[in-house]
Amino acid sequence: MEKNSSLKSFLIKRFLLILGCTAIAEALINRVYYDYVFPQLRIAIGSEDLFVSKGFWGVLTDIVLTIIRMAFYAITERLMGGFSIFARKYVTPYNSMGIINTGKVDSGLFGRLYPFVMFVIIVALLVIILLPYVISVLVFIRMILAKIDKPVKTITGGMQRLTTGDLSVRLDFDTEHEFVDMRDAFNVMAEEMEDSAHKKAEYEHAKNLLFADIAHDLKTPITTISGYSKALADGMVTDEAKKQEYLNSINMKSQRMDELINLLFEYAKLSSDSFTLKKEQCDVAELFREILAGMYMDFEEKGFNLEINIDDGRAECMIDRLQISRAITNLLNNAMKHNNRGAEILASLRNLEDNIVITVADNGTVIDDEVAAHIFEPFVVGDESRNSRGGSGLGLSISSKIVTMHGGTLELINYDEGQYTKGFVLTLQKL
Repeated sequence: MEKNSSLKSFLIKRFLLILGCTAIAEALINRVYYDYVFPQLRIAIGSEDLFVSKGFWGVLTDIVLTIIRMAFYAITERLMGGFSIFARKYVTPYNSMGIINTGKVDSGLFGRLYPFVMFVIIVALLVIILLPYVISVLVFIRMILAKIDKPVKTITGGMQRLTTGDLSVRLDFDTEHEFVDMRDAFNVMAEEMEDSAHKKAEYEHAKNLLFADIAHDLKTPITTISGYSKALADGMVTDEAKKQEYLNSINMKSQRMDELINLLFEYAKLSSDSFTLKKEQCDVAELFREILAGMYMDFEEKGFNLEINIDDGRAECMIDRLQISRAITNLLNNAMKHNNRGAEILASLRNLEDNIVITVADNGTVIDDEVAAHIFEPFVVGDESRNSRGGSGLGLSISSKIVTMHGGTLELINYDEGQYTKGFVLTLQKL
């Protein structure tokens, strides 16, 4: 079966096939009539004067013309009396089939019934002769319906189901010609619509979770600030040391809220359609050194053992320097927030032939696979509680967005052996 053959070609081929079969059938009917039917008819009538012309147009044309002439003859014979002489003069010479015999059979009862009998015989012959044409038309219509009607009805039914919201509908029928393209295009369209609907539902679900997580992360510090400030305002706390403790807690919670709001702002900005990267050629190795130098004291103060391993040479890449700095900083801050004091942390950069690979690894608790699958989604963290270590999970989500916008990848890898148990691997393409 030719999948891409055109419908026009199909119709032309089938029409020519039917036309050829009809022509063969007509030729056979002509032969049977002139060689067998007509001689037997002449014997049955008992008129040897009947003759047949075997004209160019065949028996069908002869019969039609004879019916017209016989009708004209009957009218003039019955209704116009003597005018029948004119009819016999001008109709009989053109009686190509020889059915109209006005000589030996025009007297008595048979003579009166003769035109009617001949008319019935000729009409019967006409019906028989038309059978090949009728059969050809019916066969052609059936071919068309088999190839067109079923696909059209199937496509129409699929469109109706699609408009009612049934996005799972798919067309499955065997055909050829343009209907194959229509079927495949419909299935692709339905699949894209279904995927779009699923993505929309997932987006709405994620948005609702995001709002719930924002409310959760803001509620705790707000509750603390509200309670402590009210206690101080009402004079319920008289001990100076206790007052200072409350004030320190209020300050810490305020900073936490400020950090969370800033992260939310950055996340919303990156998700905006109007946001664009300001890329420039940059030595990522040198940028990585600058970031580590700026954060080195933080690692020292919190008691982490930081191992730095950066390949020699320039690692040129087209990046938005500010955004990539934020992505790397978030990875380093994440390592400090979610590891205990004294943990081993690795910050490495490999300068490969085509890529730059930055790894931030540690020897802390391995993240479960179920959590790891969603680790880059907003408000997802690897430990049991976001509040236990002050993390919101937005940092990793922001880093993932930034890296993706640069055409790179950010993934979490759990190591089965070696000094480190897990690591975040950031890959960027070199110039």
